[in-house]
Amino acid sequence: MEDANYSFRQIGIVRSSLREVRDAPNQAFEGAPEAFLDIDPAFAPALHRVTPGQDLILLTWLHRADRSVLQTHPRGDPDTP
Repeated sequence: MEDANYSFRQIGIVRSSLREVRDAPNQAFEGAPEAFLDIDPAFAPALHRVTPGQDLILLTWLHRADRSVLQTHPRGDPDTP
C-alpha cells in the first residue's frame, strides 16, 4: 500500500445529553437521545444547499474510543464473526 497521509479538521461538535460512555446505546434505535450538530460558523457557507430533512453522511472522531481495538463482534458476541 502506498504511503498516504490524511488530515482531519474539526468543523463542528455533536451535542447530546449523554455524558457517560456506559449510558450510550450501541444503536440509535435503542433509545439514543436526540443529538445536534453545532457547525463552526466559518463553515456555514458550505451548507448553502442543505435542506431540512435531507440525509447527510457525518464522519465522526469519537474522542473516547479505544484506538487499540482492531476487531469487534456484533453485540459483543465472540461467536459472531
